[in-house]
Amino acid sequence: MNVGVVEALWRYPVKSMLGEPLDSVEIGEYGLAGDRAYALVDQADGKVVTAKNPKRWPRMFQFSAQFPQPYKENGRPSPVCITLPDGTRISSDAAEADRVLSEAMAATVRLETVTDRRQSRVGSISEGYWPDVEWLDDSDSTGDFSLAEGTFFDGGIIHLVTTATLGRLSALHPGARFDVRRFRPNVVIQSPPEQVPFAEQAWIGSTISIGKVQMKVVKVTSRCVMTTLPQTELGRDLNILRTIATENSAKLGVYASVVRPGTVDLDDAVLVVGA
Repeated sequence: MNVGVVEALWRYPVKSMLGEPLDSVEIGEYGLAGDRAYALVDQADGKVVTAKNPKRWPRMFQFSAQFPQPYKENGRPSPVCITLPDGTRISSDAAEADRVLSEAMAATVRLETVTDRRQSRVGSISEGYWPDVEWLDDSDSTGDFSLAEGTFFDGGIIHLVTTATLGRLSALHPGARFDVRRFRPNVVIQSPPEQVPFAEQAWIGSTISIGKVQMKVVKVTSRCVMTTLPQTELGRDLNILRTIATENSAKLGVYASVVRPGTVDLDDAVLVVGA
């Protein structure tokens, strides 16, 4: 069953920083090559820095990260270029990288690679915050959560969302900008006209084929305060999360694991090929 085509591909080289759009990407066991290859770690408590706690880390979406050269991994990820809020750029392999990033973050942080975490066999812990609003059960609360083993991913290796879902939410609240960047997907699927919103949730447990890659859709994606945060020209907007919570129990998009690695390109067909 054809359920759409690839409209956009996104990679986020450093966890919780703004990422980069791609025309084509290799996908392997750990998702898109270079995705969440790096993360900042708070040296005070060892937790992985995340925009999920904007009370502690309010500026994460003012940083962006890109690989200046085609991504390669030879024991360690390719060096990444990080752009700071003031426009300064620093390479991850620069001797002063941790110092410069710590000054920009106003905290002592270390830029770690996912390879560091796998070799040390240290489980990664991060921290999230729920905003103080009456329509959330756990409002104004902070709590720890574990990252997926051996990775810097919160809940899944690959995140997919359809344009039918985003279109439905935009129609429900036309004053809000349900820009795809708020939801940090890896694969945006352009839906055929007949597809219903939240159709991707019906794929859970199924195998989908995109280009040369096969993926198993494993679970729905729960949304959090990150969707509401300002980035580039997008302003802070709690109505983004409110609309998702009201319409679909704060769920948007799905996570998938990799069954068969390969290459995915823009405009590749997306097929549900079996359960």
